[in-house]
Amino acid sequence: MNAPQWLKLDHITQRRNLATGDGGIVLCGNTPGTPVTALADGKIIGAGTFFHPDGGPGYGVVAVQCLIPDLGLSDLYYMHIDLEPGIKACKNGRCYGQTVKAGQIIGTINHDLGCMEVGINPPFYGLFGPFPHPGPWVDPEYFLRRLTGQAPRPTTPYTPQDISTATCNTRADRYSACSYRRKYALQS
Repeated sequence: MNAPQWLKLDHITQRRNLATGDGGIVLCGNTPGTPVTALADGKIIGAGTFFHPDGGPGYGVVAVQCLIPDLGLSDLYYMHIDLEPGIKACKNGRCYGQTVKAGQIIGTINHDLGCMEVGINPPFYGLFGPFPHPGPWVDPEYFLRRLTGQAPRPTTPYTPQDISTATCNTRADRYSACSYRRKYALQS
């Protein structure tokens, strides 16, 4: 699959608390109303509008359980979007058997923001699917590149390593996929 227009990995404006595994990456530079398409086939495990605990504005979320290269079964979410009208609101995996196909429109870039967030196996649930998620939280950039053919398949498998002292702030760390409790690094 080629990278869709909305997936501007060269326009990452924010990484959500990588040291604690809280959230995904924020992508800006899109025109509001740009269609957002599913990156992989899967079942919808959460969809609807979330609201910030402080009463801040709410935005659309679609969470899809799918197979991600080099990671396996995972929960992939798309946030800060206006949902496609055919997607029914649901949470915690009770989503009426709704599924998506790679390339299917699931929403549009929100008109108020022009930015969106995408992440994998977040440390929250409800609209983001049931908890626990099937895999660890990870910095999604490398895996999004794998889903869209922008990153080569590694020649050696990933193995977990302890990151208790790692910062996960360097470009090399991002591509080795720092996660909440573990860092996946190429074997040497």
